[in-house]
Amino acid sequence: MTGARQNVISEASGNTTNFKRYRQFYIAPDIDLTKIKTRSRSLKTIFGVFGFLKFPAPTVEFNGNGKTKFYWLYF
Repeated sequence: MTGARQNVISEASGNTTNFKRYRQFYIAPDIDLTKIKTRSRSLKTIFGVFGFLKFPAPTVEFNGNGKTKFYWLYF
């Protein structure tokens, strides 16, 4: 949703565009690298440092238009 009450966009050329707003919900697995068991201190450190990153994963989108989409990889 780009506008507070409406989505009318005025361009410099004087054209206006009005498009329908809708909600989107995404469901995807979240991989927690710190839960990977390892004896190596260096790997534990690496997993801890990069644990905040979100890796592309299969995702399902549910939107306000009543449509469901599947993405093989999505950020």
